[in-house]
Amino acid sequence: MAEQLDRARKEATRSQALARDVCTLSHWLGHDVLSLAGPEVAVRQAMFDFVAAELHERKHEDVRRIRPMRVARLNQRDALLAFARVLDRKRVGVA
Repeated sequence: MAEQLDRARKEATRSQALARDVCTLSHWLGHDVLSLAGPEVAVRQAMFDFVAAELHERKHEDVRRIRPMRVARLNQRDALLAFARVLDRKRVGVA
């Protein structure tokens, strides 16, 4: 019984750490990469790729949830960042 409790505590700690990491990565994606006010598109792409790479490193910890999210984001990267290209062009026009 003590062994099971110990394993359960370790699993809970690991799960909480993974949840914190994924939450942080999601926050970066939403507030730094996909925000209206932000860096130029090349920087956003690099940040997007960083978030995707970090998710890739963690996919083995919860393949069922992380892999589909990571693959979907990678497949949608250019479409998700299309607005940033428009913003960059408008900034050049204003300058």
